[in-house]
Amino acid sequence: MVGPSGRPSHLFPHPTSKRAKAFGGRNPCLPFASSAGRQSLRSVNRLGRGRRQPLNPVKITPVAPLKVRPNRAASPAAWDTQWAASTNQQRSLRDQVKEVLAASDLSLVALKLDSAQAELRLRNDQYQAPAVAVGRAARALAWVLPASVETFRIVLVEGGLAQSAVTVRRSDLEALAYDPQAADALLAVAGIGEAAPRLPDALENDDLYPDFAWSIGPYVSPSYFDPEEPVRLDGGIEATAAFRPAPGWTIAGGLKHRLFGNVGDKSQESNSVLPHVRTDGPRYANEGDTFIDNAYVSKQWKAGN
Repeated sequence: MVGPSGRPSHLFPHPTSKRAKAFGGRNPCLPFASSAGRQSLRSVNRLGRGRRQPLNPVKITPVAPLKVRPNRAASPAAWDTQWAASTNQQRSLRDQVKEVLAASDLSLVALKLDSAQAELRLRNDQYQAPAVAVGRAARALAWVLPASVETFRIVLVEGGLAQSAVTVRRSDLEALAYDPQAADALLAVAGIGEAAPRLPDALENDDLYPDFAWSIGPYVSPSYFDPEEPVRLDGGIEATAAFRPAPGWTIAGGLKHRLFGNVGDKSQESNSVLPHVRTDGPRYANEGDTFIDNAYVSKQWKAGN
C-alpha cells in the first residue's frame, strides 16, 4: 500500500492518520521523523545517491534506427552502381561516414568502396567493448552507403595496427535489427578473420596524419636503496613531444630540467665486480641539471605480416 506521497504507508504513515497521531504526528519507525528529521533524511539520501555515481561517467550517444534499403523492384534507381566509378562521390560518402562515426566518438581511419562491398578501418577511443564500436560502425555504413553495398568489412585500428576484421552482410543487419536475440544471431552469421596490414587505394582520413602532440609539466624521480640514505628524490620540469608522420611511425623524446633534489649527492662508490647498472645512476644526475631523458624513432608492424 502506498501513501499520499508515494511512500509505503506502513512505513511512512500520513501525519493526519490515526496511527501517526498516536505518536504525536511522528513516524513510529523513525525517531526523527519530524519536519527537520525528514529534511535531514532527504539530505542523507541525496548524499548517498551522489556517492553511487562514478567519478568520470561515460556518456554514450544514442544511435539512430537502422536505415533499411528500399525494395529493388520498387526503387531500382536506389540500387544503381554508377556511383562506384566516381571518385568525387566516393569521397563524399567517406566524409558522410566520418561525420556519423564522429557522433559516436569514433574516428574513421580509411574507407575502401566498390559497388558491392566496403571495408572500413576505424579507431575506437571511447568504448571498452570492441563489439559496441563495431556495431555502431555497421549502423553508420548502413545509414550512409548506397543500397548496392551488401558486405561490410569492419577493422579496428589500435596503435596504427589493424586488428581483426569483422565481416557482416547488410541484409543480416536489416533482418535482425529488432530481433530479441540480435546479438547472438549476428555473431552466428558474422565472419571474423585477419586484416591485411594496409588497405591500398583506400580513401584515408587526412585529419589523422601527420600528428603532433606535446606536453609540459612537473616530474618527480625517486632513487631507492642507497645505504647512506634509503630514499632520494629529484624534481623539476619535464617537456615531451611526439610526431607521427604516418601510421606506425613515431618520433618522440623528452627534456627534463632539475630544480631540486639529492639523487646525485651519493658519495659512496660501488665496489662490486659485476657490471654496474642502478648503482651508477647518481652519476647521471651529477652531469647537469638539464638533460634529454629519452629520444627515439619507432616503427610498429605485425611480425606475421
